[in-house]
Amino acid sequence: MKLVAVLALAGGALAAPLVTASPAGATPCNSADCVPYVDRNINPSESCVPGGSRYLFGLDASGNNYLCNVQGEWVAQPALVGVRTNGLPCHDSTGVAQTPDGLVLTCKAGAWKPDFTTFYYS
Repeated sequence: MKLVAVLALAGGALAAPLVTASPAGATPCNSADCVPYVDRNINPSESCVPGGSRYLFGLDASGNNYLCNVQGEWVAQPALVGVRTNGLPCHDSTGVAQTPDGLVLTCKAGAWKPDFTTFYYS
């Protein structure tokens, strides 16, 4: 019985660091530089090929942000502020963001919300 108690305590002590460890890849992305799958050095006057409704952003040589719409046109967008999570607070952000899985987010009513307006209707 004492052996079982000792083993249970030892197992708990070994498992404790695993519970408190931070998840891998938890580095925040707060600029366009770290947003994945952004097309770089685009020419906004040329056509683009949307790959579905995800990973639609492109930056021109000056760093201006664009979105590739369903018609295959680059449409000017506010600044790309980084990667954000759907539903998290955005306060008064005037930029746009991308979810980790590639959706376009805008700040609406104080929270980051998916926004397909430019993709479908511009």
